[in-house]
Amino acid sequence: MTPCPGCCRSFAPWRWTRHWR
Repeated sequence: MTPCPGCCRSFAPWRWTRHWR
């Protein structure tokens, strides 16, 4: 789901799903 695990830590996982939908 997330392109980079490192970024996931900087950004919220729940927020990423909406951004990377």
